[in-house]
Amino acid sequence: DPRSPMDPSGIRLGTPALTTRGMKEKEMKIIAVWINQAITSRQNDKKLADAVRMLRVHGSSVRYIHSAIGMNSRLDNIQAAVLRIKLKYLDRWLQARRDNAAFYNKALEGLPVDTPYVPECNVHTYHQYTLRVKSNLKGALNHLSKAGIEARTYYPIPLHLQDCYKGLGYKKGDMKESERAVEEVFSIPVYPEMTKDQKAYVVDNIASFLR
Repeated sequence: DPRSPMDPSGIRLGTPALTTRGMKEKEMKIIAVWINQAITSRQNDKKLADAVRMLRVHGSSVRYIHSAIGMNSRLDNIQAAVLRIKLKYLDRWLQARRDNAAFYNKALEGLPVDTPYVPECNVHTYHQYTLRVKSNLKGALNHLSKAGIEARTYYPIPLHLQDCYKGLGYKKGDMKESERAVEEVFSIPVYPEMTKDQKAYVVDNIASFLR
């Protein structure tokens, strides 16, 4: 998984569709590659088509809402070849993310917001840079959105409340910490190419809302 390329020791961890119609780069990943493929059928069956679309994205037809236990199997040989080239740049990109995170950590000191905790024995890939506020999460997200800053909660519905896990019998209130977290956390841009001015703009807008 390119989001978590190393274990704590620093060692990297590491069914094609019938027809490939298009390609699109998934910009959120640390090492991105094309992801869109298509399955064709001779039957004009909308129900079947909808089911396949849902299963290919973790059983979700609406973002962050999972109706079934699906999969994320979208890597073919061409994509693997591209990723092999991109691996040469992985250390550089990870360090850039860590540098951006260090900028945020220092710039956000003194504000009523929790920054990511990283144990001394470990390093962070910062696939996301996630902050935590004690109140008015929606207000913070709306404020940043109006400023043109993409910020969101990963992920807004805890797993035990997803439809696909209803059979396990969990209900709201069973996992209080998970439920509290989704009401308080949000992630801000941390991609390697961010300039100092862009990072400062993000910080300024967070500060203007929290003060």
